[in-house]
Amino acid sequence: MAGSNLLDLPSIGQFPRAFAHALARHGATPRRVGVTLWGQSNMGDGGNSGPVMGRPGEPDALDERVFYLSAAGNVVPAKHPVHEIPAALAIGPGLALGKTVAQMLGGQTDVVLIPCAVGGTGFAAGDWTPGSGDEFNAAVTKINAFLALEGAYLFGFAGILGEADAAAGDAAIKAFLGNMEGFIDAVRGATYLNNDVLGGHDSKPFVMATVIEQAAGRNRINDRLRRLAATRDHYACVECTDLTDTPDSTHYAPAELRIIGSRMGAALFQAQGRQVAHPAALMPVPTPSIRIYANAATTAFADIQVEDNRNNGTPATLTNVTGSGAVGANGDDRGNCIFLNGVAAIDVNNFTLPSEGYTIAAWIAPTFTTTQNVIIVGVQNTATFNPGHEFRLLYDATSTNRYLSARTAGNAGTDGVTPLRADRWQHVAVVSVPLSGGGGGHHRLFLNGVYQGGRAQAATADRQVRIGAKVLDTSSTYIGFMDEVTFWEDALSPSQIRRHMLETAGADLPYPSI
Repeated sequence: MAGSNLLDLPSIGQFPRAFAHALARHGATPRRVGVTLWGQSNMGDGGNSGPVMGRPGEPDALDERVFYLSAAGNVVPAKHPVHEIPAALAIGPGLALGKTVAQMLGGQTDVVLIPCAVGGTGFAAGDWTPGSGDEFNAAVTKINAFLALEGAYLFGFAGILGEADAAAGDAAIKAFLGNMEGFIDAVRGATYLNNDVLGGHDSKPFVMATVIEQAAGRNRINDRLRRLAATRDHYACVECTDLTDTPDSTHYAPAELRIIGSRMGAALFQAQGRQVAHPAALMPVPTPSIRIYANAATTAFADIQVEDNRNNGTPATLTNVTGSGAVGANGDDRGNCIFLNGVAAIDVNNFTLPSEGYTIAAWIAPTFTTTQNVIIVGVQNTATFNPGHEFRLLYDATSTNRYLSARTAGNAGTDGVTPLRADRWQHVAVVSVPLSGGGGGHHRLFLNGVYQGGRAQAATADRQVRIGAKVLDTSSTYIGFMDEVTFWEDALSPSQIRRHMLETAGADLPYPSI
């Protein structure tokens, strides 16, 4: 048994300091810190080669600080396979995760792994449904058995799940995000798990790793795992798509699983201090001048609607510039949205943007089929057609990546720093801030609520608006989905851009993983 005085913990990250302060307040000292391992076979020792136990100093060697809760309910030294599955050479991320947590806690207490993962399980089959799923109930029983031990403190949850839900098809993939949210709420609530020595579990860190994307639908599962970081406090998604040593299309190799375990152990500490920016905590967003959206998922242009809040007596209308190809459609989880086929564009009639002091925001899921730059929104002086302002996707010099760009007369403009992803929903915005001395403004770009760069822009007269192509010649046409194309005749703040993203996101909220 390791020493029990946690008040002298080294200050590694936010968690140990917060942990020590919590102990001081409660007057309690955990003897054991538990981590729940849940999910499918990659979490449950799915690597089927490698040594069962390494020599001292090797990755799989025993560690006197790391234990696991056996099927018999005993706390025993941790070694592969932590889940006690029959495979003689089974390896998972659990041991590396436990060693990382022990190291970051400074060796001041024992780390106990609580193995609950079962290969082939998922939400679609009901395995992890709170209150009724067999694997959920078995995990609750095992976690409560750990919590009944003297001085037990539940540190957090780490999981790899999603392969079975991806294989179950579109409906299961669309339900995955809500199922994950329900699972997290259940294990953090007071219904199923008993308290530990410091109380309840409402802020316990929760970490998920991405799955191997070598089968249909798994990239969509990973998107949902990442999005949770924008809606759930104390959650982190661990990016593992850079790990490519996979014996089959589902399982990581042993060396990769050790890396994943180390990443997840460190991510538990990062998740402990992570809180999302909830919409209510951000500046309110003013009512937009114009909002364009689809009210049905058919193949008709008439399903694309315009909401005009200006009350100026001449409401805005929409025109399909080419007569076909701009329609209401179904964009995966976003449901009704706009689809542009690379030929069509949409004119916004009876509406012109001011020369500066405006904001354009939208959700886009672009398809990258050519190396040309494409227009999200084009704005042009209808009298001279010059200078024009364009909010677009710009290819880099190697024609590999596309970045947000705001262009003005003479092709001068502002370019973003983060490449966009093809066929994935992303929130984009450009803000034109008037210069204090007049004579122009300053373009500011935002991708997924994050500032991308800014630059001065030329002054022009008010301009006509076209969605998906240039106003002058209908070139550089956009291909892909759009939703919530919104215009303000004012410059929104970064906080308001972030809030608009959160309030219009639905199930498609993007967030970087770690």
